[in-house]
Amino acid sequence: MEMEFGYVKTYDINRGFGFLGRTFKENRQKRGDIWFHISEVKIHYPNIAKKLDSGSYSDIGLWYEFGKVNGKIKATKIWLTTSEIPQEKKDYLSEKVEEIWSESRQISRELLDHVTIELIGQSCRDKLVKKYNSRFKSPLERITESLNSQRLTSRKRKRGPRIENVISRPDRNNSSEVPSNVYVGLPEHLSHCILWVARRYRSNPLSHIPGGSDIVVEYHTGKALGYDWIKKPSAYIKTFFAGIIEYSSNAFEKLSEQNKIEITKRKISRVFARSYKSSDERSQALFVEVWNSETSDEMPYKSLEKFEADSINQIDLEDYYGLL
Repeated sequence: MEMEFGYVKTYDINRGFGFLGRTFKENRQKRGDIWFHISEVKIHYPNIAKKLDSGSYSDIGLWYEFGKVNGKIKATKIWLTTSEIPQEKKDYLSEKVEEIWSESRQISRELLDHVTIELIGQSCRDKLVKKYNSRFKSPLERITESLNSQRLTSRKRKRGPRIENVISRPDRNNSSEVPSNVYVGLPEHLSHCILWVARRYRSNPLSHIPGGSDIVVEYHTGKALGYDWIKKPSAYIKTFFAGIIEYSSNAFEKLSEQNKIEITKRKISRVFARSYKSSDERSQALFVEVWNSETSDEMPYKSLEKFEADSINQIDLEDYYGLL
């Protein structure tokens, strides 16, 4: 038998079973999510069972033991907190979590922090962060740091070609490059921290043609990502939305609409958008808030569909009055 922690990925209300995600799986292991049955949950955690049966389960995380029973891999024992896990099994998990920190496992930092604190405490987690933090930086962060380092070296030596960054930031000191009103409509704090995805990382040919819409996604962490020259915002964002919220694409698509909304609200704070016909018009275009985690009850790309419709109607009106 093996020990694991994972969030409920899917659950069939009518049939009483679902699948749990995995945290400690090694990269080379192909075995995916683990099957579980509601009966095991009902015995020890009736309130959790009720939540599962209500269809709201995206935030349910369980510690569990699993293995092959009658030829089928399944969860055999389930715990809600680490305090309930037998000490020898908890010790095993503690060793596993330290292995993950020391290796380059494919696991989200948020999930790793959670299981580490649960198992060995905040102080031990902080020590592991200091020791292994660089191994858990995203590819974008790694490339950006590398390029920034090269740029700094180039400036010190006063030679060498200028190196483009993976992302572009608004230049606060160069008003000729970034007009002061280019971020009109956005909260002031966002105008200085948006990371715009660079053009060379945009595979759609339409993303290289000026005009369309700009989208800014603000996270609860304070990070903000920007996408410009988008011709169909709702469709564009939907194609890689699971990546935006750092969730497995296949697993995310299997979730109910309500669970998708709940997960999204935990990650994203707000979404802003603006539309324009040309680069000249872009600097005057007003950003509007199209989605808010506190007030919206639909997915951001659904809200962007309404934004697109409103933008088209506005353009039609402008063209109409322009002919009068």
